[in-house]
Order: sequence, then C-alpha cells, then structure tokens
Amino acid sequence: MGNGSVETSYPFACAAINVVFMLADIMKLKRPGSGEARSNEPEAALMRATFARMLETDSKAFLDLSCVCMMFLDAEWVRTKATYMMFPSVMKTTRERASSALRSSATKNTAAAARMLAVDLYAVVGEE
Repeated sequence: MGNGSVETSYPFACAAINVVFMLADIMKLKRPGSGEARSNEPEAALMRATFARMLETDSKAFLDLSCVCMMFLDAEWVRTKATYMMFPSVMKTTRERASSALRSSATKNTAAAARMLAVDLYAVVGEE
C-alpha cells in the first residue's frame, strides 16, 4: 500500500495497529476484566450499538471493519499525496470518517461501512 517511494510511503504495520486502536478508542471498547468502566458517552454507545448489529451477522466484523479503514487510509494517503510526516493528518481523517460511518443508522454491516467510506471492496488492483 502507499505508492512505493520512501518519502511518500507509510509503515503498513504501524498504520494497521493505529487503525485497530482507533476503532477500539472511538467505540470506547474495553478489555473484559480490565476493571475499566464502559463509557457512557452517547456517541460511543451509538457506535457500539452499530458495531453490535454488524456482529450479529458477521463474527469477524471487527477484522473486516479494520480492513475497510485501512483501505480508506491508503486511498486517502494516495489522494492527498501524503508524506510520512502527514500520517497524523491522514489518521485524523480516517478517524472522522470511520466515526461518521459507525454513527450512521444506515451502517448495518461492513459493506455499508465501506460504502460510507467510499471504499470499493471489489476493485481489482491495477484496473482503472
């Protein structure tokens, strides 16, 4: 992912870790038995409810949602011609768009989230 040049590429593994933590953070997901109270923030509760609907039909919804967010991040990286130093800005945009998708009542599954993020799940790499 990214366009290959050292100056304009991003560290894929670090980006993936950031996306997973971002999703857990925006939904205020906590590890069971961690002693941390679940957040009562209305937006986080709404996003968790959306995510719960997704889990009803797809047990790997978190993985799929993470992949959709990575695809969005990559497209945003290419679209903005970002450099390594612009990674925080691209992550911020990814966070805003993922949050918006998870707050939407139209998001019933990962495919709907992908549509909201303008991610084409069926694009063939290299095909225009």
